[in-house]
Amino acid sequence: MAARPEAREPEAMSEKRETSEMKQRKLTRPRLLLALAITALVALVAPAAAGAEPADEFHIQEFSAQAQELLKPAPEEVEDATQAGVHPDLFVVKLAISRHPLGPLGYEGPDANPKDVSLELPPGFVGNAEATPKCKVLEVRVGTCPPDAMVGIHELTYFASGSVNSVANKVYNVVPPAGVAARFLMSVAGSQLVAFDMTLNSDGRYTLGSNINNIPQSLELLDSRLILFGVPALMNGAGPWKTNLFPGTGLGGRGGGPAIPLLTLPSTCGPQGTVKISTNTWQRQDTWYPASYTPPEELTGCDKLTFSPKVRMHPESSVAGAPSGYSFELEVPQNEAPNTLGTPPLKDTVVTLPEGVALSPTVAEGAVGCTDEEAALHSLAESSCPEASKIGSVEIRTPILAGPLKGSVYLGQPKSSDSQSGEMFRMFFAASGYGVTIKQEGRVVPDPVTGRLRTVFTESPQQPFSLLKLDFRGGPRAVLTNPGECGTYTTDANLTPWSGPAAEVSGTFAIDQGCGVAAGFTPGLEAGTANPVAGSYSPFTLRVTRPDGQQNISVIGASLPEGLLARLAGVPLCPDAQAVSGDCPAASQVGTTTVGAGAGSNPIYVPQPGREPTGVYLAGPYKGAPYSLVVKVPAQAGPFDLGTVAVRNALHIDPETTQVTTESDPLPQILQGVPVSYRDVRVNIDRPGFTVNPTSCTPTQVGSTIGGAGGAVAHPSSRFQVGDCGALAFGPKVALRLSGAPPRRGGNPALKAVVTPPEGQANIGRATVVLPETELLEQGHIKTVCTRVQFAADECPAGSVYGHAQAWTPLLDTPLEGPVYLRSNGGERKLPDLVADLNGSIHVVLVGYIDSVKRHGSPRIRTRFLSVPDAPVSRFVLEMQRGKKSLLANNTNLCKAKPRAEASLTGQNGKAHEAQPLVSVEGCGKKSKASK
Repeated sequence: MAARPEAREPEAMSEKRETSEMKQRKLTRPRLLLALAITALVALVAPAAAGAEPADEFHIQEFSAQAQELLKPAPEEVEDATQAGVHPDLFVVKLAISRHPLGPLGYEGPDANPKDVSLELPPGFVGNAEATPKCKVLEVRVGTCPPDAMVGIHELTYFASGSVNSVANKVYNVVPPAGVAARFLMSVAGSQLVAFDMTLNSDGRYTLGSNINNIPQSLELLDSRLILFGVPALMNGAGPWKTNLFPGTGLGGRGGGPAIPLLTLPSTCGPQGTVKISTNTWQRQDTWYPASYTPPEELTGCDKLTFSPKVRMHPESSVAGAPSGYSFELEVPQNEAPNTLGTPPLKDTVVTLPEGVALSPTVAEGAVGCTDEEAALHSLAESSCPEASKIGSVEIRTPILAGPLKGSVYLGQPKSSDSQSGEMFRMFFAASGYGVTIKQEGRVVPDPVTGRLRTVFTESPQQPFSLLKLDFRGGPRAVLTNPGECGTYTTDANLTPWSGPAAEVSGTFAIDQGCGVAAGFTPGLEAGTANPVAGSYSPFTLRVTRPDGQQNISVIGASLPEGLLARLAGVPLCPDAQAVSGDCPAASQVGTTTVGAGAGSNPIYVPQPGREPTGVYLAGPYKGAPYSLVVKVPAQAGPFDLGTVAVRNALHIDPETTQVTTESDPLPQILQGVPVSYRDVRVNIDRPGFTVNPTSCTPTQVGSTIGGAGGAVAHPSSRFQVGDCGALAFGPKVALRLSGAPPRRGGNPALKAVVTPPEGQANIGRATVVLPETELLEQGHIKTVCTRVQFAADECPAGSVYGHAQAWTPLLDTPLEGPVYLRSNGGERKLPDLVADLNGSIHVVLVGYIDSVKRHGSPRIRTRFLSVPDAPVSRFVLEMQRGKKSLLANNTNLCKAKPRAEASLTGQNGKAHEAQPLVSVEGCGKKSKASK
């Protein structure tokens, strides 16, 4: 391989006296021009004789690329540039190709003729295509390009006409064609032009590259040297250096113009990186011959670089709690004076948004995620993110290009279901223009408790920019929502340049409209059955809504109308272990739910088409309630899956009315760091034959207790009434029997009462039974009575039990049964109450008032049940004890009396049923065991 050239000064430079203030360094324009320099070097590689076969040993014999500085005040001496971020005086690229002897005169010719050359500069080497004016191609061809457009000199040595020749050419900055970042142009071999087109590799390295195609074949190139001016405007002989830098060339420099640096060294201290070159030949176009050069000295002095960024963030709307577009601006002032050091490019960015600025769930509405393959981050391919993933726009302004780079911001496809990993909420942006494309990935990590957002961009391209602006979409599908309260909010940024320590900066904005709305809490309630016909089975729907901007919903409780019940029989319960996660068996499902969340006029609704469905499942006892509902909501929207939310709701049943009230666990306010703003919660209980309407047509309501996240409580209600009650028949059968004691006078019999309502009729609302005149109240047997306090504590003494009751209902798998107590009533009535304490899967208490009523001048025992639950009962049996625990005493021989009772029942629909059932008496018609 080629020998490495002198590092301190080029061979020809030691013979030249130079003038000008060339040590002025500092500019921040990207690396495009550096690529230009290297490209120019490639131009040296001119063609050999067409058709000549290359020798097998063809190679690049010598290659070097070195930034240099002129020593002042002795510019004839140079030294290698080693200060990070400096604007070097010169950048010198040498190239020599392998050769072979020609004839007896000692001349040498090239082993082959280079055709195409590809060049890549190390990361961080910046070139500024806007450092000089640009001339036109025709002006270069005819030699009228203005001196201000000159950026360097190209010297080449070639063999022609039997001799070795040398020529020096001016290199100009020209107007590039569309799609090309920058172009340097020079004229060789008369009027033949060689162009160096600059590129910025968008494969993740973002290094400058240059391509030269179809180098003319009229020259047999031997050696080439490209000298680019670090600050072209200073190479004009007007400074302290009065001597022509290039004596004998007629190229005394260029005319003045603004002193803008063309080149800037990398801002990262350490090894300077490697310059790579590769060429093919006209003889072997499919074979490429590489070479590389690494400057021997490392870059130092990173601590001398200055980095003073600014950050600004402001919402499109200043209404508290509203969805809003947001504009984020990162400004990095650039040092462009030649006597300063360049501003180091930004490497890592961490921006923490104010608490309260949150991801809006509506961003996922109709959105899809852009995959890594579509984003093409580490590929030269263009980004092809789908339009549905677009969430904003990007603009990058840089001093090295004539205009800004523009593009779009895209929602990234999640790679994890853990928001704290940085792999769930991702975004890409791609900005293009002037033949340059910048692609970058950002990650958003929300605080799992507060929802505060931290956005991270790492390993940004080592390209200078003066302004990076990201505009995120607003409107109903905005990416972000404003804080819920008015005030001044601060955005914090931790910005790390490639040169070293981070800078801490911040910016503020104000929210000053819609103040105080968040303190309000006026949720709405809609509820009812789909088919409001008395006694029929019908789906039931409950809907809670919340106005935008108000306190978020935290708890939902509802009180259903009396008689609106559910047929629990045959429904398997979701086990407790599965109820926690919502992974309940399908057999226990009784309905579904729909949840609308997000700020603005168009909340996003879950479930979305094609995503996992929601479910409402019946579960067992919970928080003191006999049953519970598990509401399962897979939090899936757009490309995001925030997991499954399972909220359990206790189903309390009033023991005296069987009215059902529900009480939810607290609704999650933040999922994976994303605040959930509940706007519309719907629960649809639609299992066939599950929910049954009341048989009373009395107007009533579905009540509620809705809790707000700020502590407010509201009680909205929804009117409820069923119809067609008159169509329901009402005619329960009543049977009574006295037994367990001789039917003679003075006996203390047991009493058994059986009520059998026919199926499909109205439920019993009230019931009164008057015993026959043959029965008197045995008050002497009333000894132990349960107090109300004891009853409430389920601590009634055994002596207060005087009977037993059972009730069968089609709503439950098993009957309810339990003791019948005499319970005190606090003196409200003379006699204690008769209370049936029915237990089973639910707890029901029937309270009867005992007194006496006269019939035909004779007192008779009366028991009234004035408030019977509006629930279907297929059979009810009440059995009172006999003997010493009997509350009855015969006042005559029952076998001769043929006693009749009176039964007066009223249906929940208002219909009455009167009966005088003959009381069955045990022991009549044959001798009783007692008489024997």
